[in-house]
Amino acid sequence: MAEPKRYPMEPTDASFYDTAPAKFDNSIEVPVPASVVWNILEDDHSWTVWAGVIDDVEWTSPKPFGLGTTRTVTMAKGQMIGWEEFIAWEPGKRMGFCFTEASMDSIARFAEDWHVTPIDENRCKVRWVMCMDPKGASKFILKLFSPIMGWNFRRYLKSLSKYAQKEAGNPKFATAS
Repeated sequence: MAEPKRYPMEPTDASFYDTAPAKFDNSIEVPVPASVVWNILEDDHSWTVWAGVIDDVEWTSPKPFGLGTTRTVTMAKGQMIGWEEFIAWEPGKRMGFCFTEASMDSIARFAEDWHVTPIDENRCKVRWVMCMDPKGASKFILKLFSPIMGWNFRRYLKSLSKYAQKEAGNPKFATAS
């Protein structure tokens, strides 16, 4: 299979979370310890289970992960690939990344910001902020489909919560990171 074309994205830093022209901001309370959710978010395979659009996640930097860490995410049955760099990282609490390149040329900038906040020892709040700067026809498509996209992102968070509850006793996720 030929290497997909890579379209460079505009440089992005954590300030984009506040200035993005399009933003989806969703939260959910998850009835498991924050460390379980964090370990699931660090696990490459888990994303393919709870986030239906994600086919593959490959960390391309070694642990320990942090600012500058990279990974490649394949989505939509291989139709979209995002090459990511982490622009925010607080172990156990926050991970934020942006696309540095993508296999489609419809977005100028794309970033996500994940926050995991303990409520007590057995519950946490997960906040997921997805930001983008669409270009061309994507600007109009995004406006049209934003309600459906927002609904779908909330559904992914519910799926993450269900997966975390199912996996809470799994030693792979139950140990502190």
